[in-house]
Amino acid sequence: MSLILKCVVRPNLLLKNCCQVRTISLKRPVQNTNDGEDEERRMRMEMMSPKIKKYLEEEKKYNGKLVYVGQLTKQLKTAKFLSLSSSLLGIMLMPFLTDSLSTSSIFAQFFVFGTTGFFIFVTPMFSQFLGRRYVSRLYYNYEEKKFKAILLSFLMNEYKLEFSLDDVFVPDIPGPFSTVKLRQSNRNLFIDVHQLQDDELIQKIYGYDKPFDFKKYSEKQDD
Repeated sequence: MSLILKCVVRPNLLLKNCCQVRTISLKRPVQNTNDGEDEERRMRMEMMSPKIKKYLEEEKKYNGKLVYVGQLTKQLKTAKFLSLSSSLLGIMLMPFLTDSLSTSSIFAQFFVFGTTGFFIFVTPMFSQFLGRRYVSRLYYNYEEKKFKAILLSFLMNEYKLEFSLDDVFVPDIPGPFSTVKLRQSNRNLFIDVHQLQDDELIQKIYGYDKPFDFKKYSEKQDD
């Protein structure tokens, strides 16, 4: 009440108080939209699997944001482990089989050695064919516009493959067990593009941000 009376008697005091209130309101911190979106992305990915928190901590290591985690990494590691184990077991049994089948018929030797050789050589090569294409994780650097894909080697060790955003595209006819292709290296990769945690990246990989090429499809119809 006393403040109101003072403001009526002294109008300059009212003007001074109003200016102070306005100054204080202008100094409120502005929310960072990018930080909010990044936090939302991290929370959304942590809900997918408990292990993703570990992958998020490796963003500084790979100098990029985690935008994709493959859902079949565990199954692929299990398949590679079984194939390598069967190969090792077959190699260990080979001397025993050679001695045991020395007096057997040629047909029996061909069947046993053929089956053993299949598990020793074919299954590891097939698992490597899958592992070489399957992307376990994908990190993206928004400033450099580059991806770092984490893949599995023959002995299930992780290694990274780096490529730019302009280098990856979705072909009209994907190769076996692949969804995208790299232009420079002509390499096929398996990435579930719809699982990427960035809609703009999905649009650019599919080429939705580019004008539609009518000439390309008209030439195909003429052929």
